[in-house]
Amino acid sequence: FEGVAFRRDRSGASFIYLMSDDNYSRSQRTLFMMFEFEDTREALDIIHVLSRGGFEYTAFDTSCA
Repeated sequence: FEGVAFRRDRSGASFIYLMSDDNYSRSQRTLFMMFEFEDTREALDIIHVLSRGGFEYTAFDTSCA
């Protein structure tokens, strides 16, 4: 995957987004996936595991938007 992002919404739900492109290859797909978590700690644990694999992430807090 080329990207991962984390955000919380106004209700307190946490979301992880995973993004990847097809690298101009017919054998790959462009993907944009969203996962919702009720437990923020669980979502952050997943981000931590992904970051150990070399991923960098951006956190967005939309609760005050």
